[in-house]
Amino acid sequence: MAVREMKWVIMLAAGSLAAIAGPRTIAAQDKVFNLKNIPAPGTVTDMSADKVMLETPTGTRTFETNEITRITYGEEPREMAKIRDNLRDANYEAALSDLKSLDPASVNREAVRQEIIYLRAMCEARIALASGGKREEALNNLQNFFKGNAGFYRFYEGAELLGDLASAMGDYGQAVRFYTALGKAPWPDYKLRANVLEARALAAQGKFAEAQERYEAVIGNPESSADANRQKMLATVGKAVCLNQGGKTDEAQKILEDLIKNNDSKDSRLFGRAYNALGACYLRAKRPKEALIQYLHVHLMFYGEPDTHAEALHHLVKLWTEMQKSDRAIEMRAILVEQYGGSVWAKGV
Repeated sequence: MAVREMKWVIMLAAGSLAAIAGPRTIAAQDKVFNLKNIPAPGTVTDMSADKVMLETPTGTRTFETNEITRITYGEEPREMAKIRDNLRDANYEAALSDLKSLDPASVNREAVRQEIIYLRAMCEARIALASGGKREEALNNLQNFFKGNAGFYRFYEGAELLGDLASAMGDYGQAVRFYTALGKAPWPDYKLRANVLEARALAAQGKFAEAQERYEAVIGNPESSADANRQKMLATVGKAVCLNQGGKTDEAQKILEDLIKNNDSKDSRLFGRAYNALGACYLRAKRPKEALIQYLHVHLMFYGEPDTHAEALHHLVKLWTEMQKSDRAIEMRAILVEQYGGSVWAKGV
């Protein structure tokens, strides 16, 4: 038999064996999921903070990281499927427990090791933000990860988390630096979100004029996507906070009342911040009963954001105490300390 014919026979035989063996002989593929949760199969060959490269049978595809919800890898441990289910449901405690059972050093592929280590640090950060515990440890772990993995595709998500942790710890200067890194993203809505977060951190430092400038720049930005418009609404609340602190309480109150009236209360973050800001307006106007009602709105209806809820509880403790309702003040203090003991709002109550 000629050499060429022999090679052809060998190839045919190999193909027949593969067909008999079925799908089990095919190496598991990576999958990049877009915002609609549709997977693109292939092999991840490269990634950066901005882009992920996926090699497919039809060629290389490029995904911008702001359009990726998650990446699964062919070689990843089986436990990752359960971990991602828990992450989807925001069950960070359960996800973290399973992640801690995995040894990144036993994983051969670098991308999978990065995923495990990042998800562990991310879960620690989410739990620390929600509960108030171990925030410094969570910040250090997440920061150390990015020191060695600056090209990881979740860099901007991580930068925002780091800023949130620093802000929750009262280190607003450091928070601004992390949010500035988020603002380096190439997408307009990310830049707007970074500006809103930076302005919020500046306001927390008492730099209201500088913060108001940032907020007004966001409000005046020509971007009109849904995400951009949401950032403009959050900036509007922030601007009202600055106006109130600058003595323009009536103007701030009108802005906030219009926003509450004309927007969807399903946005818990927006409405929680708006009612807290309105409560601050009533406090400045020396109308404690009206202020208490605004903070109760947050406690009873818009408590989804830990820092916003903690701020409302802080003021409710003081207001109920002033109104000589000690039982209610004790109740609010107990919730504040139990749920957000590590928050700056829990200090001195």
